[in-house]
Amino acid sequence: KPVSFLHAYHHTVVAFTSWTWTRADLRLAAGGVLFNTFVHVLMYWYYFVCTVPWLKAPWWKKYLTTLQILQFVVSLVMAVFFVMAHQSSLAAGHAGCTGWNAFLASTAFNFTLLGLFMQFYASTYKDNKAKKKSKGFVDKNNKRA
Repeated sequence: KPVSFLHAYHHTVVAFTSWTWTRADLRLAAGGVLFNTFVHVLMYWYYFVCTVPWLKAPWWKKYLTTLQILQFVVSLVMAVFFVMAHQSSLAAGHAGCTGWNAFLASTAFNFTLLGLFMQFYASTYKDNKAKKKSKGFVDKNNKRA
């Protein structure tokens, strides 16, 4: 299969955001990294099972995509708490939270990933459901079999 825009974009930009995390003392990133690691363990297990000829592809691909979307939603909710902590620190006369630029880059990236993963979900699962409901089989080129 050709590499999708989502795949190329995700892995290109994550290299940059990971670098920004290492340059800044972004403490909330640890929870996101652990959640992301958990999601990737499941994802690569799924891909591994798909490569074994005598095993059937797992039924839970749709739920894995849902978990990825949930990961971005959780990260954006956590971003609200980070902003609140930062503002409280500034209001108290302190310097604010460290890693502000890394946080902004990560939050912007997560917004774009949320949109791209939701688009992937809709095109992969909702479009396929609509095609199955139509009369006759419709192949990937929208031609009736």
